[in-house]
Amino acid sequence: MNRRILNRVLELSDSLQCEGAWNPLGAVRNCRRRPDDSSRLTDGLANEFPEEILEDSGVVQFDGNGDLQLVPTLASGSGILVPLRKKSGEAPFDVVMDTGCLDGEASPVLAGLEDGWLKNRLPTTDGRLLVALDIHDLVPLRRLSLPVVLGVGCVRVTREQVDKLAATCGWSSEFQAAVAGTGTEQRQSTGGASQCHDFKMPEISLVFVGWAPSEIDPREPRELSTVASFLSQLAHLHKFDMANIGIWRPEVEELQGLEVGIRLGDCKAIRELMLESLDNSTFQMAGYADALEDEPKDFLAARADLARALAEANDGLVNPERVDDAFGKFTAVVDEWFFEPSVTRALASADPAARGLSLVAAELSRELILQAPSVQGTLGNMAKGEIREDADLRGKRFIDGYLRFVDSLIKTYREAKR
Repeated sequence: MNRRILNRVLELSDSLQCEGAWNPLGAVRNCRRRPDDSSRLTDGLANEFPEEILEDSGVVQFDGNGDLQLVPTLASGSGILVPLRKKSGEAPFDVVMDTGCLDGEASPVLAGLEDGWLKNRLPTTDGRLLVALDIHDLVPLRRLSLPVVLGVGCVRVTREQVDKLAATCGWSSEFQAAVAGTGTEQRQSTGGASQCHDFKMPEISLVFVGWAPSEIDPREPRELSTVASFLSQLAHLHKFDMANIGIWRPEVEELQGLEVGIRLGDCKAIRELMLESLDNSTFQMAGYADALEDEPKDFLAARADLARALAEANDGLVNPERVDDAFGKFTAVVDEWFFEPSVTRALASADPAARGLSLVAAELSRELILQAPSVQGTLGNMAKGEIREDADLRGKRFIDGYLRFVDSLIKTYREAKR
């Protein structure tokens, strides 16, 4: 990856402003937003760098018509860009986006630990490293100068990354001793440049953000249960101690205090409230993971559980919350095993038309899979004349909307083909 070109992309991008309720806090230092019109970036790069350097940069590429474009991972998503630098003023060695690092082989958690800005702020939280599962939740925490990394891809780490993370967090004295004995190790990026992984920092603990800071909402990120189950299995397999892995979920009263501080734009007071909440409202992930043991683990189990909940709801045996809970778990399984991999494959396409069509197809397929149990149960009950007035009617509503959605897909396909 060419650092000079990556740095120039960041310079040509817009400053990142806090949004929504956080708007009074203004711009987020050291973070950028990709402009909606990416030609502003590519035109600027084309005027400054030779074609042969751009072609091998790992940041931009030439399409079939010879036009310069950002690589698909950089061109997609929300456009939020979080540069990672060894030291202030240096060119970035990587950048974090919605889907993780621009260097596709890197772990955003490990890469974030190499960032000088973050290292300098770890002592302020007593070595607690916050892990946000959505980049929008990372932004306000970074605005408050809290050490936070993006946890996207936690369940797809390699064995080498697990070993390094274990050594960093003190999960295993065996791994810690092995890595400490090797000193600084090198990692080869996809572009051929090497970056150092220095693990001489004090032992840290991971604290996953178990709420939605971007919306000041206590709801749990949908990926959290998947990450907790994976880490629990990892701990069991490698005999790790998960005692220093936590989940931070503020109480309602704490969130109300945050809202007042945000309206007043008092960053210092907000940060103090955040640190106090981090002390008082963090619990061990191990207990949370144990509570997940009885939940469905795979697609067939989750689908069967949803079907049972729908049938019981139609018979008046369970309340709507039971159906919502089963539907939420089914959605999480579908997203993890089908939708997210489909989106990743779609974004890898260099053809804009094919990429757009593949994304629409992934969305449609996701809706079909999610609603299939409801549709099947609803049609069966309608045929038998057993629909209760207060039963779950999401299947019937989906049937009505399905034809409209198919019509939209056909129009999209025709436009893409044209």
